[in-house]
Amino acid sequence: MAQRNEIGIAMSQTIVLGKGYVGKFYCEKFPNVLATSRNKNSQDDAIYFDLTNKDSWKNLPFCENIIWTFSAAESEIESQYAKEFFSYYCLNKKVLILSTTSAYIHAYDDEVIDENSPLDNSRLRIKTEEELRLQGACIVHLAGIFGPNRLPKNWFIQGRVQDPDGIINLIHVDDIVYCLNIILEQFKAKSRINICNGFYKKNSEVIKELKEKKEIDLNFSFPVTCIKKMNKKISNKKLQNELLPKGYQFKSYPE
Repeated sequence: MAQRNEIGIAMSQTIVLGKGYVGKFYCEKFPNVLATSRNKNSQDDAIYFDLTNKDSWKNLPFCENIIWTFSAAESEIESQYAKEFFSYYCLNKKVLILSTTSAYIHAYDDEVIDENSPLDNSRLRIKTEEELRLQGACIVHLAGIFGPNRLPKNWFIQGRVQDPDGIINLIHVDDIVYCLNIILEQFKAKSRINICNGFYKKNSEVIKELKEKKEIDLNFSFPVTCIKKMNKKISNKKLQNELLPKGYQFKSYPE
């Protein structure tokens, strides 16, 4: 199903800024794209680029398509660099800036969050992304990422997830890579899109499935008491209705 997008968009005219988890898998799927790293001594073919080092900006070749994979800003100085860099390199191009679904304000339990939900602009990262969107970027909000060496079962084992009634919105890295390519191909400036698999399983249901598959200790149990948080459900209706081919199947967890 992804074959039709593997010619054209995901070639050398695309550059991936940051070769973290998502960037790494995108580059593995499309080896002809360019990629950057903050590591000057990177052992692969990554181009040295550090947002906070203006001298490194000139290392970037012209590319029509840009996938910005790291946080746009964690401090005021980074926010300023991000805006200057966008004007320097990204104007009038197809720019995807990867964000988080926690960018939205979450007001009540089981709230459905879509692209029209209000943003938490008290967070500098979110405020900066919105400024860049208004200059032409598409902001891509990713749910909790899972994939090879990044398994949600470890979040349970490590005690990071303790509420059996809680819901974790998830998306597999393979689905992210596929969707990013589709979004570039059908790019709309000044837009935003959520990427989530749409399986709203309770944590207790996930654990039950993991036990059935013998992927977690059968004696695993949630703490007797835990802090309860409001659940939210990230909508992927816009992605499905406007961009993805009919019948596209997201990967669920556990697979």
